Amino acid sequence: MMMNREKLEEAVGINITMIGLDECLDEEENKTCDGSCRNNLLISALSYMVNSNKSSLAAPKITLEPECSCKATTSTQLETCQNNPCLNKGKCITVSKNSAMCSCPLGFDGPRCQKNIISFKENGFSWFPPLEICDINHLELNFLTLNPSGMLLYNGPISHPKKLANIVSDFILVDLEEGYPRLFINYGSGTIQVTVKTKKPLHDGDWHHLDVFWNTEKIRLIVDYCKGADIVELEDETASGFDSSSCQSEKNVPNFREYVNINGPLQIGGLWMDDFDPSEYFWEDKIKNRFFNGCIRDVYMNSRLIDLGNPAMFRNVSKDCHYMEEMCQKLKENVGCEEHGSCNGNIHQAECQCKPGWTGLNCSISTISTSFSEQSYIKYALSFDPDRFHTEIQLKFRTREKFGELFRISDQNNREYVVLDIRDSVLCFRYNLNSVNLEETKLMLSEVNVNDGQWHLVKVTRYGSVGIIKLDDGEGLRYNETFRFVGHQFLHIDKQEGVFVGGKAEFTGVRTFEVLSDFRGGCIDDVRLNGKHLPLPPPRQKNIRQHCIAANL
Repeated sequence: MMMNREKLEEAVGINITMIGLDECLDEEENKTCDGSCRNNLLISALSYMVNSNKSSLAAPKITLEPECSCKATTSTQLETCQNNPCLNKGKCITVSKNSAMCSCPLGFDGPRCQKNIISFKENGFSWFPPLEICDINHLELNFLTLNPSGMLLYNGPISHPKKLANIVSDFILVDLEEGYPRLFINYGSGTIQVTVKTKKPLHDGDWHHLDVFWNTEKIRLIVDYCKGADIVELEDETASGFDSSSCQSEKNVPNFREYVNINGPLQIGGLWMDDFDPSEYFWEDKIKNRFFNGCIRDVYMNSRLIDLGNPAMFRNVSKDCHYMEEMCQKLKENVGCEEHGSCNGNIHQAECQCKPGWTGLNCSISTISTSFSEQSYIKYALSFDPDRFHTEIQLKFRTREKFGELFRISDQNNREYVVLDIRDSVLCFRYNLNSVNLEETKLMLSEVNVNDGQWHLVKVTRYGSVGIIKLDDGEGLRYNETFRFVGHQFLHIDKQEGVFVGGKAEFTGVRTFEVLSDFRGGCIDDVRLNGKHLPLPPPRQKNIRQHCIAANL
């Protein structure tokens, strides 16, 4: 309808004021909200009646009102099955009074059964619902390509503006130019461009990650979590240097406008739009449409995973990554990747990535859970050297206790550490990277109680001083992050004495010990550190039992 509005108006003899009604679109007219704004559809018990003598029409009374909130941070979709949040024929299952989950068909792995990957050939493109904008925004995506240039994503006007109407010229565009990522964003007062000159072009056949942040003051683009930054930290840890010019860039938002207001379709992989004069929207330059040839996956907007499985319009797309077909076929023939795993990798190599609860080369071995009692713990001696800049911890747990430590890694003196624990029924992820002074960063999921006796999956990730926590695949209230590179960036780990599950043992005598913040009365399963499975139970453990047989569960 957007593409053919003028023809439709002429054929039917009506005046179409807006397609995709949006009470938040024009920030000049919308004075209701000073910040985040979302549309709230209200359906009244009353009805409208239109009578034209021979026939009549009755319709429900529907009103659309602006609501001053951000959908991502207030969403409780997976807390109940009442409105069936599951997509793509997924089945909603009530887990407890305040918790629900989706059972998804094969190939749909998102928390609400979203399809998370799509690929494009030649002049392909796809349309999806517009981005849900808040006052503070975080857009992220992963891509793989061998082509140096192409459009990854665009959301903004796609047709001529309506005459005598208020013109909303806002848009956001992310693309590759000669292998380097660019961000274009327009708040309605001029286009801002942010480019990151990475050390090497990104059209290398490997997966790359982009994070885009914008608010009323700043715009920022980060590439691959800044793993390519130049970092210098002195041995005495009194100073640190962090040169991020090759992995991130930011600019200030110009005056006059504060929000990006869009309601057209989100276009991924390329554009399908009218060939209009950019001056109609007061743009300085015309948008160049260079189709993307490659794969895109895990597109998140403000922590919510966008379903890539059912585009409204599309051309030359496939629902798997065509670049990885050869490597995944070889993996299937040589190793096999059972139903409990999925092929993951790039154009050069592939491996079977196991779903939670499964392990082994082809993910055919079920993991074994472990029960913890009072003063119990597990201590690991690592056979590999963990990355100093990057830490990733994933595990499953269940408990009814309000307190308890799940996982800890630290240096020899326990001054540098990463700890995942439960505090007053909620998850807490905290870490300190300075062995001289305390610079603890703390992330909590304060709106979700996890001591409900049900199995939960938690994943925490650290890139330098950046931290991310996700509970049960993490959307909305089950997600939290901090994305500032400040202070120290490296974590030093004692491989022999610094890795604990269920609490840290402090020896009080030759044969006596005390477990601090022990995870009593609960169960833990499938512990992974930086993608590597840690066996349960290992040789070094106290007061634990195989399988989940805790009495209070």
